[in-house]
Parts: sequence; C-alpha cells; structure tokens
Amino acid sequence: MKVEYVGDKTLRLNNEVHAYLLPKCPYCGEYLEYPEVEESE
Repeated sequence: MKVEYVGDKTLRLNNEVHAYLLPKCPYCGEYLEYPEVEESE
C-alpha cells in the first residue's frame, strides 16, 4: 500500500509555525491526522 505524504503547516499557540507531514489515505483520499503530541525541544 502506498501512502502519499503531503506537507502542511500548522500555527501553534506560541506563534511558531511547525511544518509536518500528513499521510493521505490512498483509498478514500482523506487526510489522516496524527494525535496531538507534546514536542520537546
């Protein structure tokens, strides 16, 4: 199964823009979302 990854950006509360990849379901064409995770820098 091939899954497309589409680049996307989200604006966080700290006004920093974090780029991440969203996996696109090859069957339904819907974009899957990752659960919210705490990022440690």
